[in-house]
Amino acid sequence: MQWALTTLGDHLPNPHTGEIGSQADRHRQIVDLAIEAERLGARSVHLGEHHFCDYIVSSPLVVLATIAAHTTTLRLSTAVSLVAHHDPVTLAEQWATLDVLSGGRAELIAGRGVVPSLYTQFGQDHEESRLLVSEAIELLQALWTSECVSWDGLIRPPLDEVTLMPRPLQVGGPPIWISVSSTESIAEAVRFRSKIAIPLVSVGPDRGPELCREYREAWAAAGHDPDEAEVALNLHCHVSERPDAKAYWAPFQLDYLRWVVTLVTGKALPLESVRPYWATLDVPEAQAVCGSVAEVTDRLGTFDEAAGGIDLWLFQGDQGGLPNNEVESSMALFANEVLPALS
Repeated sequence: MQWALTTLGDHLPNPHTGEIGSQADRHRQIVDLAIEAERLGARSVHLGEHHFCDYIVSSPLVVLATIAAHTTTLRLSTAVSLVAHHDPVTLAEQWATLDVLSGGRAELIAGRGVVPSLYTQFGQDHEESRLLVSEAIELLQALWTSECVSWDGLIRPPLDEVTLMPRPLQVGGPPIWISVSSTESIAEAVRFRSKIAIPLVSVGPDRGPELCREYREAWAAAGHDPDEAEVALNLHCHVSERPDAKAYWAPFQLDYLRWVVTLVTGKALPLESVRPYWATLDVPEAQAVCGSVAEVTDRLGTFDEAAGGIDLWLFQGDQGGLPNNEVESSMALFANEVLPALS
């Protein structure tokens, strides 16, 4: 069992003080958190990709390259890469370059994203998003594994006997995980022999473990090596021993979720009308985990047992304007006390 730092790069004010740093400050905060995560033993860092909103990390590869220059063991990944919106050839070149420069530490999580209107901005049909992602993954893998590629598909002009340069350092290229929130996504992951990442905030605390079990069953049915099936669970988490931890953290988490709901739906809807378990941190069905080391360990142990084992916890704890020192404190408790208790 391992853990990783995840940040989507939201740029929101501190709900207690109203203070907000610059966009440059926020990018530097992410780099600093990644450096600290490596010191705390994290396996990897995962950056979100968004466009035209206050999720301000639109070029995760650039940020990952910066992190690569300040780290030595941390794997460099996304959560998620919106592969449908980019030319797969350019993406393949960029990721191969990161892989070469980082000593073979690049990987990515591919997904369709959560903002349907973004497809319109890129001149695409959201109804075709699954096909667009599937074709992009196929071409990425072909370019990284074959030295002579001819290809014809829907997402870009044909290729005629091209060789991608530079060649990635990792055999087969950077590993591609797939973000899953449905049975259809699981089928794609099994077809590509990909590991999966599950966004708990999107699917809910009950559906998350169900998807883990479905994936492993589908993987076994396909005849794949069971040791190659790995599951990552994205978790909104805050660990603190202060007695008012939930009351203090709630405005950061819930204001962030209200903003996300508005971004995704285009409407300022109350959380209660969208996802009942989003409205609180105090009940077992809450999607976020907040509390003392003992409380967080107990909740995660329940998730782990229900899922049949989580291989990688994607710790997301910097959302909503939480100051960096408090994110680092929570991250340290998670790495040094919660994770060892779960292993």
